[in-house]
Amino acid sequence: LLFCSIVLMIYSFMSNVTAQPFTLKENIKPIQLKFYPFQPKNLETGKGMINITEVNQIKDTLYFFAKNISIYSPVYVSIDSEIPDEKINIGIYKMNWLNPNRKGKTNNEGHWETQFKTEMDFGIMVVPEKTPIKYTLLAWSGKEADFELPNTFYKKDAKKDSKDSTEELSKKFSSTTILYMVIALLILLLIFVFIKLKKQKK
Repeated sequence: LLFCSIVLMIYSFMSNVTAQPFTLKENIKPIQLKFYPFQPKNLETGKGMINITEVNQIKDTLYFFAKNISIYSPVYVSIDSEIPDEKINIGIYKMNWLNPNRKGKTNNEGHWETQFKTEMDFGIMVVPEKTPIKYTLLAWSGKEADFELPNTFYKKDAKKDSKDSTEELSKKFSSTTILYMVIALLILLLIFVFIKLKKQKK
């Protein structure tokens, strides 16, 4: 009975950590970024989920988080400040707000961006050098890559092993190259659409 109780306690704790990785500190109230379908007309590239948030930050630090991200989807995050001279520090976090996995600062044009892949949730901490300050936070999660997993239970003919291994390596290299090219195109398209939307607002 004691063993079962301990197991249940550990399971409960781990479930809480997994479900709420960015709300473990009571004094931190992170803002959830809600994603909406993003489908450029007549284009396959760029499709996915997107969030564009206009922020007027008064506090010294703001926290944001995104949920249910797939490891097979590329992620792009950017910030564009209305006052380029006043720098903004940004950090990307996993599981806690102590150690950033990625960090940076807006450049002379008031822009900062990063791209990565992750599973489930990630957090964004924004710390401007001066407040108040207005900026646009953009987060995009691309369409999942569509590929087939190899069948590990299939027995191949021993005579074909060498030839098949070479073909598999060639296919993997080609697939990886294509994937990186697609991700690069997606990011360029996303930046183009974002600039266009910003100009229309003005």
